[in-house]
Amino acid sequence: MSEVSQNPQEYQENPSLWVSLAAQIAKNNESPPLELVEALKISEHPVIKDPYAAQPYLWELFGVPHRDKGLRWLDSHGLLAEILPAWGGNAVRRSLRLNATENVHLEKWREGLDDGVFRLICDIHDVVIDGRLNRWAWTAVATLLAGGDTENAIQWMKFIRRDLYKVGATEAEIIWVERVLTSFNRGLMFIRGDAKESAMTPAVAVACLSTLHALKEGLTETDFKAAAERINVALADQVNPLDNDDVEK
Repeated sequence: MSEVSQNPQEYQENPSLWVSLAAQIAKNNESPPLELVEALKISEHPVIKDPYAAQPYLWELFGVPHRDKGLRWLDSHGLLAEILPAWGGNAVRRSLRLNATENVHLEKWREGLDDGVFRLICDIHDVVIDGRLNRWAWTAVATLLAGGDTENAIQWMKFIRRDLYKVGATEAEIIWVERVLTSFNRGLMFIRGDAKESAMTPAVAVACLSTLHALKEGLTETDFKAAAERINVALADQVNPLDNDDVEK
């Protein structure tokens, strides 16, 4: 990981360093040095005018399992919306999306999935995109950004595409996120039994199941089991029957 500055003045001169601090929080799964946090509290609030300058630190943050810890910290300071303007908006939606993103690495979504389906999801996600981050990271980003404030998924994706382009995402990275977002709303309806079909993929399955476990209220174990079974059926034809039954991630 990159060296994290302990000098508050450097954070004022280069506000993107706040993202490096968020990456440290996520990587270590702990709070940053108290002395630094206290010094930053009394400093002038930073403004990240150039989101691209934060790209190396943002990718570092996206790439670690506890990414939600750093993302929550950035959100609490209003910085996540400066990097990704589409993120700003409804507070309830932001809280839900952060909780859903946390569920990606907690793997609550795997409960009830057939071994072959879970193996399929792992095999698909272990692939690295453009030599940078693997698909686990980008599905987590898609889970974070899914279900925007507008019901028009295509319009929401245009906002996200713009924001990801400005922070330096490649076309292949953007397309991975785009494919999840454009199928997310329908996918969530499908696993809840409110739609008869959807364009289900392993990435959409992870994003939707992670979201379902974040919703919790009003849902029962029967609901979660039914959702997992719908995924099993939807992805069954993509499972390689020659794979063995021992699944280990």
